[in-house]
Amino acid sequence: MKKIVFLMVTLLMTAGMAMAQGQGPRGGKGEQQDPKVQAERRTERMVKALSLTDAQKQQVLELNLAEAEKRAECKPTKPATEGEKPAKPTAEEREKRRQEMETQRTAYDAKLKTILTPEQYTKYTEQKANRDKKDKGGKDKKKGGERKQKKS
Repeated sequence: MKKIVFLMVTLLMTAGMAMAQGQGPRGGKGEQQDPKVQAERRTERMVKALSLTDAQKQQVLELNLAEAEKRAECKPTKPATEGEKPAKPTAEEREKRRQEMETQRTAYDAKLKTILTPEQYTKYTEQKANRDKKDKGGKDKKKGGERKQKKS
């Protein structure tokens, strides 16, 4: 009897985990959101974080929409058949793309600086720096490295 109950609980847990896969805003099979939706979500986050006025909100929305459309244009297209994998870019192509992205980010920040007040822009740059720090090896990654060092 205990074996049957254990088996049922295991089956239910496995089924629950399988059903949970692919749900959420980025779930599924890598489906990309519409650039307009991306721009609206980014703008709403900025409105909350920076306390933007209605005029600023409209200008930031237009700026974010333009940026989202540029990013969508630059994304690689999916191959005609599902079995094919897209060709990997060469080192030169990756470097060129990285430079283009850096230029776009700089232009975006310059335009954003003209829209925001100095206080809002300072807060925006602080949040951006914190996000970059977290993405490039914040506290969580350092802890993992420390654990690995202790085991060795």
